[in-house]
Amino acid sequence: MDVAVQATALVYFRRFYLHHSIIDHDPKLILYVSQKRELGRNNRTRFLMRCS
Repeated sequence: MDVAVQATALVYFRRFYLHHSIIDHDPKLILYVSQKRELGRNNRTRFLMRCS
């Protein structure tokens, strides 16, 4: 797993589970969302670099 994805997941874990219970929400969802977020950001960056 990419370091940026791990860092984003850590921030999401802290923010989300500060107000919600880990019993009620699956932690795998946070990892999935953070991975999608970081990979989407990288794809946008690559696209913008190609266009310029």
